[in-house]
Amino acid sequence: MKKIVSFVLVMTFVITTSFSVSFADPWKHGSGKKLPPGLKKKGHLPPGIAKKFNDIDDYVWAEDAIEKMVEKGVIKGIGEGLFAPKREVTKLEAIVMALRVMGEEDEAREYQVKIKQGKRKLEIKDRLQEWAYGYVALAEEKGILDEADILYFKLNEPAKRHEVAKYIVRALGYEDEAQDHMDEDLDYKDASFIPQGSVGYIYIANKEKIIQGYEDETFRPLNTVTRAEMAVMVDRVDDEIDEDELKEYEGEVEDIDNDYDWIKIDIGSRDKKFDITSKTEVVFEDDIEGDIEDIEVGDEVQIKVDEDDEAIYIEVDRELYDEYEGEVEDIDNDYDWIEIDIGSKDKKFDITSKTEVVFEDDIEGDIEDIEVGDEVQIKVDEDDEAIYIEVDRELYDEYEGEVEDIDNDYDWIEIDIGSKDKKFDITSKTEVVFEDDIEGDIEDIEVGDEVQIKVNEDDEVIHIEVDRELYDEYKGFFIEIDDEEMSILVSQKIIKFEIDSDVKIKFKNKEGDLEDLIVGDVVKVFTERDEDEIMLIEVDRNL
Repeated sequence: MKKIVSFVLVMTFVITTSFSVSFADPWKHGSGKKLPPGLKKKGHLPPGIAKKFNDIDDYVWAEDAIEKMVEKGVIKGIGEGLFAPKREVTKLEAIVMALRVMGEEDEAREYQVKIKQGKRKLEIKDRLQEWAYGYVALAEEKGILDEADILYFKLNEPAKRHEVAKYIVRALGYEDEAQDHMDEDLDYKDASFIPQGSVGYIYIANKEKIIQGYEDETFRPLNTVTRAEMAVMVDRVDDEIDEDELKEYEGEVEDIDNDYDWIKIDIGSRDKKFDITSKTEVVFEDDIEGDIEDIEVGDEVQIKVDEDDEAIYIEVDRELYDEYEGEVEDIDNDYDWIEIDIGSKDKKFDITSKTEVVFEDDIEGDIEDIEVGDEVQIKVDEDDEAIYIEVDRELYDEYEGEVEDIDNDYDWIEIDIGSKDKKFDITSKTEVVFEDDIEGDIEDIEVGDEVQIKVNEDDEVIHIEVDRELYDEYKGFFIEIDDEEMSILVSQKIIKFEIDSDVKIKFKNKEGDLEDLIVGDVVKVFTERDEDEIMLIEVDRNL
């Protein structure tokens, strides 16, 4: 049986331990790409968006922020088309980005020159590279770094979430307000792990929606911040600054320059002309990104402009794509076009390599999966090219029942689907998922398990969902390992598990060893059902 130790007996040890924790979690509060309904969940880029980096495909929540902040010079790539989104941001890098997003780059460079010429002092000059002189001096002058920060400033140490909150709040000029809220009772499950001197900064960062908590109601103040996360944070700062400075107008488009250098709007009492730049963002209904070329005379728009009357953001009050709904009448043998009965007539639309096809439950399919007679909703551009096709049926046949038999070589599985037993082929592509979306293998399925199974037209199993847990799971804070036992703080109780030296330990970015665990790490441990021995440890940070 698992050993449970009183929380009271060990809490003093846990709280007084000096944590040097650096655990991270995927960002969950960044905005997704602006896409048609159904694409948003999958995170595909709409046609026409060019990507600067080839290593951010899995960071849909951060792509816009990364590209915007790189374009503005706030954050930079690492060369050869790479951004390194998983890499941790150092304290110095976080401060530099905070200053850049506030528009202090030129002043930091002036400070650097003065320090090099001996016209200005910098106490920790010997601990810095030359390029950083101006940033640190300016951060000290503006109160982003205080005396304690300077004294203990380990510039290459990964920045934690509570530290980044402090830098950003100070950069925004909210120091006094943060100090007024240092005694706030923050509504996070892990509020006890927030350093007292950071409470006010986290309160303001959350209030201003720069850095917020996670969906599990934690803040994770000791998590380190990745470059992708930092891009999102400084982008939110940039948006807040821009919102304060931008003027907003609303009206009908009167004229657009042939070269798209300007746009003229009827704002009621008069017409007003605004300059278009490469930074002008255009968005249509349903948050669909468009281009300035998509705007037409007569469109109703809301436009935000800066002090130079340059259009920063134009929201167009209509859909970018035409939308049709109806039954598929015909599909070209080479899949170059599709014909839809839209009620009063049949209409043909071109298929391109960019056409996306989605079935029920947001299952991606191909144009070849669509059949004559399918009911579809289709979005097309001005050239009648199909951008997005949503098919009103499931892509796969679905069955539910009890496992009757499994082949010894795992080539097939037999299910009691009620009226009869039915056998389905297992392939290398068959996915097996247990409760809580825990991935398993076909070997983990047992006769008697209740399953939901999806199969293709050849009765090959695509996906099996097993209606039980694969492992017992515990989530908490790592305390210690002693005599082949691991102690974890779970819901204010210390639980001890048996642990083997070769247990599998997965960090966010790679596998690790027991020696890599740090007191205070947020961990999940998995054991075989009703057993004590840990099978797997997941650590909520990068190694």
